[in-house]
Amino acid sequence: MNRQFSGLPETGRGKGPVTMPGFWRSQFFPAHVRFNNFWLKLVSLLLAIGLWMAVAHDPPAEVEMQGSIEFHNLPDTLEIDSASFTEAQIRVRGPERVIHRLELADVRAEIDLAMLARGNGLSI
Repeated sequence: MNRQFSGLPETGRGKGPVTMPGFWRSQFFPAHVRFNNFWLKLVSLLLAIGLWMAVAHDPPAEVEMQGSIEFHNLPDTLEIDSASFTEAQIRVRGPERVIHRLELADVRAEIDLAMLARGNGLSI
């Protein structure tokens, strides 16, 4: 026997030691595992590829819309000085199929004023 392969297990078929590629294939992917439920594995692979193609190949899109501004949690001791800023330009970016379904009612800017403290003014 060759000294180079003396530490490897025997194949049991009288053909000498098992080489590494054959050893890995036979130990971790035996024939009964590789070909058991072959058609089920093939169908699941095709479904996974189809789902990936449907989701991953949706190009990104961007749209700019005029949306309303909503102020939330305004402390009682503070007030909004100017009511003229009720709308904002809002840029929305995402998958094209989702962006094209957006309506004006779906887009708005919400500002939480709960942590606002007294001061000279607030620029948004």
